[in-house]
Amino acid sequence: FAKKIHDMETKNDDLVVKKEFTLEEKAQLEKPVVAISCPFRMPLEMGKTYKWCSCGLSKTQPFCDGEGHKGTKFKPLKFTVDKKQSFFLVCGCKRNKQPDAGPYCDGSHYNITDW
Repeated sequence: FAKKIHDMETKNDDLVVKKEFTLEEKAQLEKPVVAISCPFRMPLEMGKTYKWCSCGLSKTQPFCDGEGHKGTKFKPLKFTVDKKQSFFLVCGCKRNKQPDAGPYCDGSHYNITDW
């Protein structure tokens, strides 16, 4: 389902949203900010714990930088990789609809209308 993928090995900073939000704007966010319109294709280490950015405001996408979510209702999602594979598709739109998808892309970016 991921026709467009951001390959982390060929990082393109132009794809990640760079708008700065004021504290007032952050407090009023009802939905997470779309960080990128496609999943991040990246290797993850089995057994390692990561913090996935759920607000879309982190400067270290797709992971939490510890700062972006401050002042919002969003919290980073802590997860541990439980299997070994060459790469994972990590959600970049922050709008997963399937509760069990966690930080992994579920294709929801195809249905976003409020970019």
